Amino acid sequence: MSETFYQDWSAALRSGDAKRLQLYLADDSARRRFAVYRNNVVSAAIEALRAGYPVVNQLVGDSFFSPMAKLYWDEHPPQTRSMTLYGSCFADHIAAYGPAAELGYLPEIARLDRAWLETHHAGEAEVLTGATVSALDPQALPSLAPGLHPSVRAVTLSWPVYDIWAAHRAARPLGETALEPAAQHVLLWRHQGQIGHAVLSPAHHAFLGALGAGSSLEQAVSAASSLGEDDDPAGFFGHALSHGLLAAPALQHT
Repeated sequence: MSETFYQDWSAALRSGDAKRLQLYLADDSARRRFAVYRNNVVSAAIEALRAGYPVVNQLVGDSFFSPMAKLYWDEHPPQTRSMTLYGSCFADHIAAYGPAAELGYLPEIARLDRAWLETHHAGEAEVLTGATVSALDPQALPSLAPGLHPSVRAVTLSWPVYDIWAAHRAARPLGETALEPAAQHVLLWRHQGQIGHAVLSPAHHAFLGALGAGSSLEQAVSAASSLGEDDDPAGFFGHALSHGLLAAPALQHT
């Protein structure tokens, strides 16, 4: 097939207008089959988004979610064969979607759904353990720069929606929650096949953010301490070890 055919096919698939395919569709039967094919493609994209953003879908319902997802497909058609991680810009799309304007917290729910999806599908890596650390020279520990496991996602939200999101993920009841815009840091990770998530203090978030950027433990502790909170930055390292947040292959000294 020529490059022109693929361009015409892509344009017709996105617009639903099969006029550009007149040369390739022999009769009305072929045009009807194209319409069915396009409907299946669009439906698959919507269902991929629904599966990837389950809490968003639960909160707004299928009848609201589907047209929002359809418009996303119109503006952001899939760029890869796999639909597993489709929807990387969906949170921003929701933020700009007119009917969702009064749901200011909804994009933040989408960001948590997205982080869960990426955490679930992230690659594997050897985890830094307490046994490995205990075998190191104690004087070398401050300069250790382990980095974060590939599954770790630290999300900074502009609405404190973690409790709502976590309750829907776990299918458990949640009492009335008054929402007002405010920053919230949430951590997601995968350890021993299970996905964990928790709210972080600003200092804890700064500590992990520094390690994720390649800093040493000493530098990460300094970043956390600079916020002047009551948290114990040294305890953040123990938390990271016990929850499998650090990737051993990235061990290096700075």
